[in-house]
Amino acid sequence: MSPTTSDPHLLRATTTASGSSLQALAACGPLVLVFLRHFGCPLCQEMVADVAARRASMVANATTVVFVHMHPEPQAAAFFTRFGVQDLERVSDPGRTLYAAFGVPRATPSSWLHPGTWRSYVRTIVRGHHRPGYVGGDIGQASGVVRLIDGRVERMAVPAGMTARADFDDLLACPVQPAARPPSPA
Repeated sequence: MSPTTSDPHLLRATTTASGSSLQALAACGPLVLVFLRHFGCPLCQEMVADVAARRASMVANATTVVFVHMHPEPQAAAFFTRFGVQDLERVSDPGRTLYAAFGVPRATPSSWLHPGTWRSYVRTIVRGHHRPGYVGGDIGQASGVVRLIDGRVERMAVPAGMTARADFDDLLACPVQPAARPPSPA
């Protein structure tokens, strides 16, 4: 599947921790999938904090956020509680099926070794008090954000490197462009 389309079978078959299918959530309005690396990644902790800070905007725009991660549910519940977003939808994807389906890449060796990566990590740790550590998942998996409208990929924010930060304000401010409907018969 191309990262610019979404597979309706995958959306129907993928359920969140609360039991909702991604397809059902996508039918209710804009759906933002936030793909996380691992819970010990300071940059991913910052992404979760960014979502928490924009909660009112998301509610106002009728946007549903689903965190996609690679951890067992009990670990995920504790992690998201730490950021006050335990009630938001989440999907555990240890096999990285959704990551691959939506074109969220794996990190490259050059992204790990780039000086900008290390500067960004340090800045994130100092600015947000996010603590690094390995707590499972795949440390080689990159993060990304995908916005679905009417079940189709409308926008993607898959960083080119490990240090890029998703612009949630831009994703939320972007007006919803509904899918074209065929004209009604006269």
